[in-house]
Amino acid sequence: MKLCYNIGVNKLLLLDNEREIFSHLSEGLKEGWQYEQEAFLAYETRDELQIRYRMTHFQDPAFAKLAQSAASIKSVDDVEKVAASFDITSVSQEDMAELFFVLGTRILSCIIAYALKHADSDDDVEGVMTLTHIRHSLFETNSSS
Repeated sequence: MKLCYNIGVNKLLLLDNEREIFSHLSEGLKEGWQYEQEAFLAYETRDELQIRYRMTHFQDPAFAKLAQSAASIKSVDDVEKVAASFDITSVSQEDMAELFFVLGTRILSCIIAYALKHADSDDDVEGVMTLTHIRHSLFETNSSS
């Protein structure tokens, strides 16, 4: 998965459990990547996520189905089940941003942990880095409301 977010620095913003996963990556894969502790932890409430979902009108029915099925995600293992039914490579950046806004930071954190566990190339780590910065932006948005 290759997402471009124009970050400029190879720095991942990780939660404690993600730092643990990162520490178990091969030395070659970790080379060139920096990480720091995610500074914000402003998660959405269930009501806030329901409001976001009601406000969103996905053009693609697959998005609506993904957002509905994401409500059942409670662990990293659940991410795999939901993700298996969705082709993320066909999604535009605009649609992806809206989808992450609707899914929220808890589910995005599950996706990050899953992607980090299965990372086996620099492109994979770059995708994880992008997701951590998207989550950071959502945390910032949540903390200002």
